[in-house]
Amino acid sequence: MPEQRKVQPGEHLTGIAEQLGLPDTKTILSKSADSLSKRPHPEMLNPGETLTVPDLEPLKFTLATGKRHKLTIQRPKAKLRVTFDTFQGKATAATDAEVTPEGKPAEKQSLDSGKLEMKIAPACAQALVKVKSPDDKRPDIHWRLKLGFLVRSESGEGALARLRNLGYYRAVARDADPRERRAAIEEFQFDHGLTLSGTLDDDTKKKIEEIYGC
Repeated sequence: MPEQRKVQPGEHLTGIAEQLGLPDTKTILSKSADSLSKRPHPEMLNPGETLTVPDLEPLKFTLATGKRHKLTIQRPKAKLRVTFDTFQGKATAATDAEVTPEGKPAEKQSLDSGKLEMKIAPACAQALVKVKSPDDKRPDIHWRLKLGFLVRSESGEGALARLRNLGYYRAVARDADPRERRAAIEEFQFDHGLTLSGTLDDDTKKKIEEIYGC
């Protein structure tokens, strides 16, 4: 019988499918509420959401005896995608990066117009990214990324976290000074031709999601 599962901080749909031994997220989406499968970026979850976890049935095969057989099991796939821009909104001139996923050795990666993309394990919860400076005038930059902890953009917490990643907002949302929060929102609204309300209205949240990409 299907079970109800409450989403924990840091969990996402791909990671949950991997934990359950499912080949992809389609089975969970087909069993959960229609609102989950129809919303944009259904792989992103908020802590406290409830998912319907399907019954897991063992795989059955009919194979000839006396022969050697190769079985391939499909597993969920995940990617790390990061875009590095300057404060002027242009792609960084840097071309080389090094990424160390949690529990894995460092990997050299190339940046294509500031974009980094690489395969990672669905269960990977953090990664260290080092971007080599394109010249001798500026230092290399290091980021420690927490993966899977970005909540959906419909919430105030999710919108503020995206503003922080976009460079508008330095404080963590729960510790922010209200004046700094308002200034960050107004700066974003000004840059994108929105009404300067200083609040996270629907138009502002939609534009943040559009610019951020999810």
